[in-house]
Amino acid sequence: MEFNDIRCEMKQHRRLLIPTIVLFVIINTNYYWDGMLGIWMIPVMLFLFVIVVILVFALFRQMYLAIKEKFKVQSRLYLIVIMLSAFLVSVYLPYFFDPERLEAKDLLIAQHIGSANCTTTLKLKQGNEFYERSVCFGISKITGTYTIQNDTIKFTTEGSRDGGNIYKFGVIKKKTISQNKKILGELYLYRGINDTIPNILFITKNELKN
Repeated sequence: MEFNDIRCEMKQHRRLLIPTIVLFVIINTNYYWDGMLGIWMIPVMLFLFVIVVILVFALFRQMYLAIKEKFKVQSRLYLIVIMLSAFLVSVYLPYFFDPERLEAKDLLIAQHIGSANCTTTLKLKQGNEFYERSVCFGISKITGTYTIQNDTIKFTTEGSRDGGNIYKFGVIKKKTISQNKKILGELYLYRGINDTIPNILFITKNELKN
């Protein structure tokens, strides 16, 4: 292979290597940025899916060329190893590593699954921090601090990354006999004292001190 051909091959490999690394970083840090997108979550995920498909086809093509060349081009082999590793890590990393493990312990978890599988999850953590995550045609995340007085939880909100619902306080209701065994009670969330239609979440974990 001539020198110009080698330079051309290396340039083509870089065109695949750079987007592979960028995509790897984006996918594996989504826990920290997906709540910023709001309604843009679906088009962004579709765009990332298209990029993944393109890179997967490119990977298969590189593997085919490597076999055809009898594995003589080292730069191509390095590219294949890096791309294949990035895809495998992105697929299997969530099974072994949960970013929430780096955060404070969950003291209370409440969740509601509505129509179209829209899900709202609220977590109260040690250190009086909380976050609410809503997934419904987009993702929103609200964070802040909380204080507890009797059965009432008061929220001090740092903000919503997409202008989603911001609740002022919540009221814990005890479990009733008719409820599922996994449900420990209900949490009624209010946007203000004049709010007459609260958002009701089901408590699945409660280690708050009485």
